[in-house]
This record gives sequence, C-alpha cells and structure tokens, in this order.
Amino acid sequence: MAGLPGKSTTSDTKDREKPPAKGREPTFSDLQPKPENTYDKSHKTDELLEGVSPSFSSLTTIDPSLTPQNIPVVLSGCPFIINHNQHNKRRRETSGVNYNNSISIQITKAKTSQNRATLTIICCLNARSLNGKVDELAAFMPVHKVHIATITETWLTDQIGDDQLSIGGYIIYRKDRMHGREGGVCVYVSQQIPTTRCLELEVSNLECMWLRFRPPRLPRPLSAIVVCVVYNPPDKCVQEQCELCDYLESSIDTIRSKYPDCGIVILGDFNHLRIHDLITSHNLKQVVTRPTRQDSILDYIITNLKSFYKTPDIFAPLGSSDHNVIMWLPKDICKDKNNTCIKRTTRRYPQSGLNGFGLWSSRNDWFSGLGPSPSSDEMVLSFTNDLNTAIDNFFPVKTIGFHPTDKPWITGHIKQLIKERQRVFHTGDAQLWSQYRRMVQLEIKIKKNNFYTKKIQNLKKGDVRQWWQIIDTMSGRKKPNSSLQSSVTVTYYQRRIW
Repeated sequence: MAGLPGKSTTSDTKDREKPPAKGREPTFSDLQPKPENTYDKSHKTDELLEGVSPSFSSLTTIDPSLTPQNIPVVLSGCPFIINHNQHNKRRRETSGVNYNNSISIQITKAKTSQNRATLTIICCLNARSLNGKVDELAAFMPVHKVHIATITETWLTDQIGDDQLSIGGYIIYRKDRMHGREGGVCVYVSQQIPTTRCLELEVSNLECMWLRFRPPRLPRPLSAIVVCVVYNPPDKCVQEQCELCDYLESSIDTIRSKYPDCGIVILGDFNHLRIHDLITSHNLKQVVTRPTRQDSILDYIITNLKSFYKTPDIFAPLGSSDHNVIMWLPKDICKDKNNTCIKRTTRRYPQSGLNGFGLWSSRNDWFSGLGPSPSSDEMVLSFTNDLNTAIDNFFPVKTIGFHPTDKPWITGHIKQLIKERQRVFHTGDAQLWSQYRRMVQLEIKIKKNNFYTKKIQNLKKGDVRQWWQIIDTMSGRKKPNSSLQSSVTVTYYQRRIW
C-alpha cells in the first residue's frame, strides 16, 4: 500500500510489524500504535490505517459481491467497530477479534420530521349587529380554533371603534356601510397569518372586501389564498345584482392574472343571488349544502378549493341572529401553537350541594366503624376519610379549560351553556333552543357586569394606573402583560364560584 504523498515509507515500514496475512481480519494488536515516534503525529491515524492491511481499502469501497463487514476505525488511538448489520454469532467466535476492547456503534436512520401541507379553518356567519355579540364570538372562536371569521351585516358605524370589537389573538378588517344602519362586512384574522387587504379591488357602492392570506405550509400548488366576503342586500333590483356578478367575475380575472396559482374563496350572505354564470365561467364550486336560514341556503362558499376542504358544518346562530354559523374545516388542519388551552382543577359549590352536605353532616354516624375504645389517631383518620369522601361526593373536582384570549368574564359555565345550546340546536327543538339562547346572552351580561364591579370599579379610586391598564387590555388597545394577566384573568378563573 503506497504511503502518503511527501512522506518516506521505507523506514516506517521497517519499524512496523508486517501486515496480517491476506484473508485474515485485523486484530486489536494490529491496530495498536507502536511506541517509536518516528513519524509526524498529525498523520498518526492515517498511517495506522495504512499499516492495518493491504486489503483495507477494499473494505471501504462498495462491492456488490461482498456482504457487509465490520469496519475497524481508529479514533484518537481507541478502536471502534461500526456495525452496518447485526454480527453473525459464529463469525464473532472465529474472527479472532477481541470485541471486549471495542465499542460497538449501531448506525440507525435519523428521524426526519415531515411538514404536512395544511390550510386554515374558516368561519362564515351573518351577525345582524356585531356590537353586542363580540363576547360570545370571542368564546366561540378559540374553542373551535378558527383562523379566519368572515361576518356580514355587522351594522357598524364610524362611531364604533376597533377597540370595542377586539378579540385577543385576532386582527379585525372591516368595511362599514356608508349610508344607513344595516349592512357592512368585517373579517377577523389570526395574528399568525400574514394578511394583505386588496384595496385596489374594492368599490364604494358594493359591500365586498378582499383579503389575501399566506398561511404557513400551504399545499404546493397554492401560492396564496384570496378571500372575498360579500353581502348582497335582499332588496336589490335585478340590475344591481347583475352588476355585483359582473364585478365579482372581473375581480376574479384580476386576481388570477396577478396570482395565477392562488386559491379563491368567495363567501357571505348572497340572498338568492344568481351565481350560475360566476361558477361556470371560472370553474368554481358552491360547497354549502345545508340550510343556513330556516329552510333556505342564503350563505354561500364559492371556491376552487373543494378538494382541500371537507363539507361545511352548520352551527347554531350567533346570539339573536337568524342565520346559522358555517364552519369550513380543511382535511389537514393547521395547528395554531398560540391557541393553547389552559386547564385548571376546581370545585363547584352550588346551593344544592351545600344543602346536601349540611344534611349529611347532621345525620352521619361518625366513628361507627371503630371499636369500643378507639385511639385518637384512629378517630382523626376516620373523621378525615368520611369528610373527604363527602366533599368529593357533593363537590366533585372538575377540570375547566380556558384560552389565553378568553375574556375574563367568560366562565366555564358560559361555555357549557354554549355547548348545550349547540346540542339542542341539532335536535330541532326550536323552543328549547330559544331558551338556551336567552340563557347564554343573560349569563354573559351578568358575568360581565359582576367582573367590572368586583375587579375593575374599585381600582378607579384606588389605583388609577392599573385601572387604565386593565381597561386598555379589555378593549384591545394594549396587549396584556404577564403581571396584569396573572393578577386579573388567572386569579379570576381560580377563585370564581358559579
């Protein structure tokens, strides 16, 4: 085997032992460096490998005819045996290699994370005045992990600021009706989704708003998602409806020329608008198949992303609205790391439980299981066990969950009422559902007033600075800091009693 370039190999070969015979595997002694320091230390490893065997280079080359072998490697003077396959037991016994002086390294394939392409969860609803339903919407969106919420008939004016409509973790985009009280559209978008409003596509006489989204890890064919929220008033004449359809078609042409591979979603309250030409000319699909208001489908989702999403689900209306909420879930859901649910354990102390516990404590036969002369330790243990059992029976421990973006007055009881209202909605019992709807609205109003009275009102006279901080946080003008959140929100959740 030739030496390294620029080095003499004659004297080195004489000082070293002869290489092992061809066909015999190198032993541990063959790998040991000699005490004579007659060569440069920087090439110590290279020369050791050079003198191992004339056939060592053949072990490092790929030969299809040879089975995988154990490759001896010298690292800092310590021999290692790298296993490419499991050793044959018979080969271990007959190879002559002392494996007790070697370190076995198993080579395994590294785990690679696969980033799946994902899309966002979209919610579409007709609010019929959003101003009084923000609290319920703020409780609904984090639970269902909504990324984009499009709302029609907001009934907003320039006298209502964005801070009154703020929801933690979301950015609001709105287009109010210029003249009149009703109408108007807005969109809540998660702060984690880069969003651009397409003002060049909007016109003043039509209640349409265009937004372009770039969620993380879009499917490869898509470059972006362009969403248009539409409100078509029911009193429009035929000519005005044709004007709206022509506007939507021309806007789609503009979008596709600017973003050729984008996904298009046009949704909102169309009120029986004739959309056949719009769908056929641009190869779009209307995916809402269940009634959204009584027995009619008035709210549409027109898109070219049908293959990426599931069939839309129908939820109970928001507050006193007469339009159902539409939830459109993708087949692969994009998980929002910031939308985490914080769980806490608590006990509820209802009046029925207090009455039952008092009745039990007066009728319970204390220390009945003890002998005639029990010790004090036995009596304490018996009393403690009976008491703990009764507490768990009348006031069981429950786990409640809330999101960091929840309003502090949105309690677990309110969320439970919302879930129960949703369940009753699917049963078709209109009278019972109407009762639950009024209960949710009344409970939110009561808890909100109680929260302000107990937590906020007294600060106005005592600590004005903290009062302003809490007001700014509740209104959305400022992000909550850790100390403020711990002193107000978290404490409220820990100490609340329903």
